[in-house]
Amino acid sequence: MSEMLSQSVPTQSQREQSVSAPAPQPPLTGMAKWVHEHRDATTKPVGHIGYQMIRNLLAGIPYGIATIGVWSGFEHLTQHADKKIKAATDAGKEAPKFFSGLSKFAKSPAKDIAMIAAGFTLYRGTLKLVRFTKERLFNPNNTEEDTKREVDNFGGNLVKDFKEIAPAEVNSTTYGAIALGLGRRVVAGVEGYPARPKEHVIAAGPLANPGAAQKSVFKTPEGKWEFKKANWKDFSNRVFHSKSMPFAEAAVFIASFCAFFELSDRLYKDVQIRRGIHKENHNSLARVAPEKADIKEQQEKAQGLDKDAQYQIEKRGEGTHKGVYDGEPNTGRMLMTRVLSTALGIGAYTITKRSAYATMGHFTGAKSFWGKAAIEGLATSTFFVMSTSNDVIEGLYNKLVAKPQEHKTPVQQDKHDELLARLNEKYKANGIAA
Repeated sequence: MSEMLSQSVPTQSQREQSVSAPAPQPPLTGMAKWVHEHRDATTKPVGHIGYQMIRNLLAGIPYGIATIGVWSGFEHLTQHADKKIKAATDAGKEAPKFFSGLSKFAKSPAKDIAMIAAGFTLYRGTLKLVRFTKERLFNPNNTEEDTKREVDNFGGNLVKDFKEIAPAEVNSTTYGAIALGLGRRVVAGVEGYPARPKEHVIAAGPLANPGAAQKSVFKTPEGKWEFKKANWKDFSNRVFHSKSMPFAEAAVFIASFCAFFELSDRLYKDVQIRRGIHKENHNSLARVAPEKADIKEQQEKAQGLDKDAQYQIEKRGEGTHKGVYDGEPNTGRMLMTRVLSTALGIGAYTITKRSAYATMGHFTGAKSFWGKAAIEGLATSTFFVMSTSNDVIEGLYNKLVAKPQEHKTPVQQDKHDELLARLNEKYKANGIAA
């Protein structure tokens, strides 16, 4: 009997083990299960392109609403001012200077700049929000527990990411819009819109003169969709024909978007540095994910160094790596991943947006506000070709061109040891325990 009791009653060590052993995790179900099973989906070519398309479609929704809202406001100002000027002229009086000035302002590049500032602030902010969410949910290294935690905290993380992105985006894209707005107005002069033969007028003509060819080439006068073969010639003329000057438009777009990206991205980084969010090298535009930033900060604390000391170590370690294609950041990376990717991506975007306008008609031809917003949002969502181009070229650069950075470690470690020794000596001299 005693033997039976001794076998059935657990010992103290067995009880301690049973208490300390982690409880088995229940299997994933629902959304968490689906996300975990597809967490590597966006790393595959087809999945990545699909992700970029969905990401840009989502960004096109607030973009279209904001852009058309600003456009409508400027149109209202123009009509009001022109009405007052016409009334004065009809009465044989001189047009009021205030309304003359208001009309000129409403038709000036300020209109384009305001549209881009409002639209692209929301567009780029949404792109970042979706990317941050994707990085959390679809990290190929996530365990089941990681995936469940990210799915359960989806709402909280969304708010957290929004608070990270919004202040910097508002304070950066607004200034970049000046470069892009002026560039888009230059296109109006390059195109020679009023003199263009009707069959070669592109649907994306300048907004200052939106009178011709604003309807879809695939719609009948009654507004019905008909993909007739005869319309494909019209479509080709508007989008690709040399008389519609696609290369001139692409060249101006590429130059203005390069300036837009550089201004916006660098100002965004500077704002995040001031807010203590940018954990990467201060010269780099790269963003360190929050999880990696936390790990980096913990490593720095473990080394017993404050942020200024760690920054000095990094700067001294970088002093021996000033090559064009090694070290970060560098000229090669900028030329290939920013200039080249923009040239290819925006060149493609010029064609895709022209094609979208030719297919749907320009938004100025739509009757309702929401119809205008839908057309402009959908047309601009073809910006996914730019996002894809950037990711592909940067990935190729990292894989084929950029040299591995492991060789920096010994150099930085030497500098680290040297600075740490000097700090310890300083502490001892001041009577502070190292």
